[in-house]
Amino acid sequence: MPIVSRDVAAVWDVSRLLVLAMRHVREIVYGFAFHPVSGRLARLLLNHYQPIEGQRAPRDLTLDEMAATVGTSRELVCKVLYRFADAEMIRINRTEFVFNDRKKLEELAGEAS
Repeated sequence: MPIVSRDVAAVWDVSRLLVLAMRHVREIVYGFAFHPVSGRLARLLLNHYQPIEGQRAPRDLTLDEMAATVGTSRELVCKVLYRFADAEMIRINRTEFVFNDRKKLEELAGEAS
């Protein structure tokens, strides 16, 4: 308590940082709660790979890493990736992606303008 009473500005700075951290966590929780896995995975692909249509992107994330990032299982990530391929949004193999339809991915991710 003596430290707090001596430096009120420091308390405000710490409080501001805590509020920013809580807002960030809230956005993550809302993302998991209100966005389906396909939307979260589409957002991950768009943000991580920065795809350009028709160009290859090496797969540097494992299914486990993708699953951990979007909050699901590796099996579901695999199924959703192949759904994206069936819908011709991406082509996929063991070592790379080719992005065919960025606009569709953006729509799934909720980023379409």
